[in-house]
Amino acid sequence: MNSVEKLREALSTANAVALFFKDTVDDGTSNFDHPMLLKPEGMTTKDIEEAFKLAHISFERVKSGTWKNFYHVLGVCFGQGYRRTTMAEKFVEALKQAGYTATVFYQVDWGEFMLENIMSVIDTVNNSYKAFTVGVVFKAGGFTWHENTSKVNLVSNTLFIYSDSTYEYPLQDVIGLTLVDWVWYT
Repeated sequence: MNSVEKLREALSTANAVALFFKDTVDDGTSNFDHPMLLKPEGMTTKDIEEAFKLAHISFERVKSGTWKNFYHVLGVCFGQGYRRTTMAEKFVEALKQAGYTATVFYQVDWGEFMLENIMSVIDTVNNSYKAFTVGVVFKAGGFTWHENTSKVNLVSNTLFIYSDSTYEYPLQDVIGLTLVDWVWYT
């Protein structure tokens, strides 16, 4: 089996696994969680995109920046809460079992649920056995990443992020958080 067919099969299998969880209760935080695939070694962009097309799965290739060499896997998650997150996580688990490097892009929708979403991110980070990369989006524009974050707290309307140092952000300056469970390999 060539690399295009192998990836197509892995994508199709991961999609079938994710679909098994399409009836998960959809309570919780509204989010845009979705799987991401790291460009497999030895495969060309053309080959990867062909595999996605053959699997009938939408994607978007990241061409620059922090996520360069990743593919957003689109259209494989339903709902806006726990269902979407669960489907993304199961899709990623299946890709990993097939030997690919993948992650869930955890991203919450702020709007009227901002405090609930912050608490959800805090709960996820603080109750996990692994470190995350947390991105902070500011009202005035701009964005900053904190890698290897193992603890986040909200105290007196100040967001504290603990990674290599302690960072403090007044809550009135923040409009969003992005949570990613990725690992960079060298």
